[in-house]
Amino acid sequence: MSQDFKKNLFLFFLILFFSPFNYAIDKALLIGVSEYQSITPTLPGVSLDLDMMDSNVKLLGFKKENIIRLDGKKATKANIKNKITHWLKTDVSAKDRVLIYFSGHGSGVKDLDHDEADLIDEVLLPYDAKIISQSRKNDTLKNAILDDELKLWLTQIPSKKIIIFIDSCHSGTLYKGITLGKKLHLTEKAQIKYFTYSRMPSAKLNTKETLGMIDKKLKDIIFLSATQDNESALATQKGSIFTLGLFQIIHQASINKEDLSPLLLHKKLTAFIRDMIETDRKIQGEIFHPQLMSLNYKNDSLFPKEIMSTNLSQKVVTNTLDPLLSVSKKLFLTTKKARIQLNEKLFFDLKIPENNWFLNIVYIAANGEQSILFPNIYQLGNQIPKGTLSFPTEKMNFDIYGKRPRGNTYLYAFLTKKKVDFYEESTDGFNKEGDKKADSLPRLSARAIAMIKTQKNYYMGRLKVIVQ
Repeated sequence: MSQDFKKNLFLFFLILFFSPFNYAIDKALLIGVSEYQSITPTLPGVSLDLDMMDSNVKLLGFKKENIIRLDGKKATKANIKNKITHWLKTDVSAKDRVLIYFSGHGSGVKDLDHDEADLIDEVLLPYDAKIISQSRKNDTLKNAILDDELKLWLTQIPSKKIIIFIDSCHSGTLYKGITLGKKLHLTEKAQIKYFTYSRMPSAKLNTKETLGMIDKKLKDIIFLSATQDNESALATQKGSIFTLGLFQIIHQASINKEDLSPLLLHKKLTAFIRDMIETDRKIQGEIFHPQLMSLNYKNDSLFPKEIMSTNLSQKVVTNTLDPLLSVSKKLFLTTKKARIQLNEKLFFDLKIPENNWFLNIVYIAANGEQSILFPNIYQLGNQIPKGTLSFPTEKMNFDIYGKRPRGNTYLYAFLTKKKVDFYEESTDGFNKEGDKKADSLPRLSARAIAMIKTQKNYYMGRLKVIVQ
């Protein structure tokens, strides 16, 4: 072995060792509770919230092996505490990032240490939260996570950059005039993410306070919550409104390679929620308003510099879809040209092996941008006969082109016996009347993917086309 080779090998391992991107132990803890052990009501769409956040944190550079998901029975108070105070502490340095996400019910209990102006401690409800009698006048909640407790747990994490997203209510204020806009195309009403109980302590709420108020001890935290203390977050069967906003904004920023700061994320989330919800304008506090608190990182990008030059968004999407291929029957997609030029039209054929099954097709561009090709505004029904189907179809009033950036693009096709309609299940591309925009190809939703996973018998195919 030559001296030059040894020297180069040593330099290679030295660079590799000190690379913060390769060896950072960034950790993400995702917590979601839909059905509780002892309390009602349940919340729709929380599992979808976790799916969306799993995708989000991967886009933010967190590796799969460093993401833990606590849902349902796993999300007990003891388990949550253990993961925050032990797992998020182990092997994590000051330079590593830590992210905590919670979706579930919020509530309130009597403030016993008199540190709250409204005399109420805001709490998050884990799976094993329950009502217990405190006195003749008041009941309280056992196993609730108090804001004071959460602050104490967070101080044990050595990371100097902790990101917290809370998708729950901090008050029981109910807006009778609040209704979801038609842009989500929902078949069920939304559920308020706040739990009230009999003989619950009450006080005049201070709208300026929010769960987990940042103080000097928590200056290294980016805290983004769904609501003010006197507002109510909403859960739907397509996911919670706050998390749907996070999902769309973070994905689009990744596709655009945008330096998304907490301040810009907060601004875009506020606009997203306002756009999604219709209210009686006579009611004060018409919608809920996300709250951002960060002493040090308001203007810093949420994306590490090392991943901004990559097509990570495409990788995250394909890594979600490709595992579905292994448990499906083969669906054959073919094209005469597997390589096309920029602005060249793409044509492909699909062999349909079953009669009157339901077809969905998604196109993934080289930058990760997703487009539902079928069904679409021109062909709303997706139950099709057996045979060969050529795309674009005669009914489709648009063409598919090779567009920037150059690189590998993918077509995914799904054929299911039970009805699954990616177009109906999408969460974007609607106008104010709840109709799809003619020039819009909506993106794939977490609910659509979840519906495929529930199918016992389905066909799936993938076709790669290189844009040169």
